[in-house]
Amino acid sequence: IGSIRHQLIFLFLSENLITSAIAIITGLILSYFLFIPWFNTMASTDLEINLLNNTNIYLFLFGLLLFITLASGAYPAFYISSFRPLQIISGKQKIGSKSKFTSVLLTFQFMLAVITIIAGTTFLRTSAINEDRDWGYDNSNKIVFNTPNLDLYNQMQNELKQQSAVKSIAGSMDRIGLHRNIKEVTLNQDIVEVNLIKGGLNYPETFDLQLTLGRFFDENLTSDIDNSILINDSFVESYGLDQPINTAVIIDSSNYFIVGVVKDFHYTNFGYDIAPTIIQAIPDSSYRYMTVKVKPNEVQAMSNLIKQSWHGKVDNAIYDGIIQAEVFEFYFQEMRGLRNTFIFTASFAVILSAMGLFGLVSLNISAKMKDYSVKKVLGASMAHLSRIVMKKYMILWFIGCLLGGYLGTLAISALLNEIYTFHSGVGIIPIVSAFSILLGVIIFTISTQLLKVRNLNPVETLKTE
Repeated sequence: IGSIRHQLIFLFLSENLITSAIAIITGLILSYFLFIPWFNTMASTDLEINLLNNTNIYLFLFGLLLFITLASGAYPAFYISSFRPLQIISGKQKIGSKSKFTSVLLTFQFMLAVITIIAGTTFLRTSAINEDRDWGYDNSNKIVFNTPNLDLYNQMQNELKQQSAVKSIAGSMDRIGLHRNIKEVTLNQDIVEVNLIKGGLNYPETFDLQLTLGRFFDENLTSDIDNSILINDSFVESYGLDQPINTAVIIDSSNYFIVGVVKDFHYTNFGYDIAPTIIQAIPDSSYRYMTVKVKPNEVQAMSNLIKQSWHGKVDNAIYDGIIQAEVFEFYFQEMRGLRNTFIFTASFAVILSAMGLFGLVSLNISAKMKDYSVKKVLGASMAHLSRIVMKKYMILWFIGCLLGGYLGTLAISALLNEIYTFHSGVGIIPIVSAFSILLGVIIFTISTQLLKVRNLNPVETLKTE
């Protein structure tokens, strides 16, 4: 009726521009009031949108608006506007009969969905494995707090010994899990690097470290403070000690002899390998922290009592106490945040795939209603029609699973090795879960559109032919 091509191009692009602008504004509102608060809670982060003081976000949104407008509108604008009306009306030119490009995009969405589902499932398993991992000692019944001077240590010790819930008390210069004292020592004329823990004679036993060879420090032997040390299994393995007992180690120019070997325990969080470790006995004058081992059901009550008693004895100082089970809590929060981020991303990838699939299937079925009507008139069953519709998307699902499974396994394995020391690996369960979840989404989405085919009336559809 008189439109020229550049007007049609402008029409397509302006409609896309308006639609994209509405989408971005709606997205900003939902992000500010819903998604970012939800994400911060879920992932233990503190993200925020500062629209008033951040001009970069406006530049980003403007660039995003232009990109989406052109990326989604240029193809139909320039392609459809090139059609000749007479050829379309006469039926010589079909619009949208086949679209390899949309199939490629949908396959890409399937691939991303598979990768993110594998990531979410893998990080969920890894988080559970790390949270259930054996620390190498019982962490549930110990309270550790600072004692700035020996007088305070003795006062607290005398008071706590009167409590029936207290099983043992030990002093130390360091705190397992919070402080890392890396030390160079000499072993067999070689300088080696170890973790060094300094504690009282009964410190290893109070911490429930497990002896694998030799003996613990003897509280009746004051000489153990001057020349005896304990080591862990990693020390033995790392430096190839066949007979570690009585082996000499030089620490600060003084000779110390190994009297016992303890089972490996986590001196730092699970982001680090268990390193060779030495436990050195020190006199009470060097204590900076007190570890109190209590009955399991009395931990919280004793923690509150210790804090109250400590504040009653100390002025102008900060109480630095913690239940030992909580020393890696920040690490676990980071792991949970990362896990939840991948689950969040996987959920959105699946939703986007379902939306893309819904639109494509809906258009495909709408364009072929007359074909399906003819098939129904000729006796085709609903099962047969369903197979016709499903066949194409099952092929796309298969390709997406192959690409996503392969690339996801490679990428996520590398990411796990970069982030975690101890992890589950990708394994078969995340891969099968990703394939199954995506297949379920595809079947459900297509089934909702197949209702149109089942309910169509061939007479109504074909009467215009």
